[in-house]
Amino acid sequence: MNLRYKEALNEVSQIIYNMSEEDRNKINKNFLRFIENNKSKIGQKVISVDKDLKDQEISDEAKAILYIIVNKYLK
Repeated sequence: MNLRYKEALNEVSQIIYNMSEEDRNKINKNFLRFIENNKSKIGQKVISVDKDLKDQEISDEAKAILYIIVNKYLK
């Protein structure tokens, strides 16, 4: 997996960490494990909980992964 996707998984991991426990529990555990096992461990971009996601610089790859999560698990 290339670095760009590992960094996107890191962004997604931070967003999921800041979700409510109720929403986090709706996401497939194997998918969560995949994210945690494959995310970048260096050069982490910080996602602020004080700002809306739309106001932050989130990669297109992270947005695509979040789209999948929302449509598959949170609807």
